[in-house]
Amino acid sequence: MTTFPKSKIALLSLCLSLIVLILGSCQKRRISYVEMINRENGEITDFFNKQGFSQADEFPSGLVTPEKTFVKVTDGLFVRVVKAGTKAPENGKTIVATRFNFESISPRATFSHILYGPQSGGTDPLPFVYYDTPERLELSPKASPGEVVNKPLLCQALLRAVKVAGGDGAIVQIISSFRYNPSLTAQEGIPVYFSIVEFKFVK
Repeated sequence: MTTFPKSKIALLSLCLSLIVLILGSCQKRRISYVEMINRENGEITDFFNKQGFSQADEFPSGLVTPEKTFVKVTDGLFVRVVKAGTKAPENGKTIVATRFNFESISPRATFSHILYGPQSGGTDPLPFVYYDTPERLELSPKASPGEVVNKPLLCQALLRAVKVAGGDGAIVQIISSFRYNPSLTAQEGIPVYFSIVEFKFVK
């Protein structure tokens, strides 16, 4: 019968303990979808408080929303209309070119993207086909190679916002749950703040 020195037994026990501890830690880090939403809701609330933002239940006549006031469009999606659009999009027909800047608002991750203004570095806009069903995300079939690069940024938040803001020429701000954001935010459930979004119809 083979016997093992006590030192090897102790080392083996330590390794097994570490494995159990690591596995336990991994399991603790995994949270349910509901828990992700609850955690995110808290982060969005904190962001509202820190920025001095307030929430309204409906848009005023004319759509333009007071400074620092966001309208709850649906659970986890808030829109402020800075400039109202002049023409509503048509389902499956209108091509919308959009430029925007967004940043994460969670202490768990820091990232941003600039597609609007002088700091955007000559980037192309993101053109998409408007659909009344916001889950249907489709890049413009006429998108240039530079525009195709922006496809991963296409998200429900943009489709929902262009409709409520009046369409062509609208400028908005958006606070959005990971449920409506670009896919890069989904895995960790990161909410984002679109500090500016501009919509222009492609003729």
